[in-house]
Amino acid sequence: MNSVVKLMGEFDVRPMAREDLPAVLEIEQQVYPFPWAQQIFVGSMEAGTLLVVLQRQQQVVGYGVLSTAAGESQLLNLALSPHYQGRGLGRALLQWLIEQARQGGADILFLEVRLSNDTAQQLYQSLGFNEIGVRKQYYRVIGGRREDALIYALQIMNEDYFLNDSER
Repeated sequence: MNSVVKLMGEFDVRPMAREDLPAVLEIEQQVYPFPWAQQIFVGSMEAGTLLVVLQRQQQVVGYGVLSTAAGESQLLNLALSPHYQGRGLGRALLQWLIEQARQGGADILFLEVRLSNDTAQQLYQSLGFNEIGVRKQYYRVIGGRREDALIYALQIMNEDYFLNDSER
């Protein structure tokens, strides 16, 4: 992805650049008790992972990180500034990322979500994700405890899914 894409009228999705990292890290710290370090984002960029920002009038208001390989995608991170949550932007960005996974050849998209994150679980379920497992004690919790992660998967139908072998 090398261009800017309009999302919900006044918002743009574009590739994340290193210059975006201060704004991304600020959002990361606002929304997660144990935020990703800058080096995780940099390493993901260097590995060729899809990192995008959601912006409004040149201001970063959210971002997503999607890895795709060998017919599978994994949503590694998705976050919106608290000020922009509850407006349908997370849903729109996730739907856009699902389409990127499909275009990248993925047949299935995986993600993990905290057991306590009911809002995200409802979003994922409303978009067709199914809970397929649990990672025990996966996430850190303040106070040194650990919290389970639910594993969700979404089956993605590619355009050529219905073509027979002679049409491929």
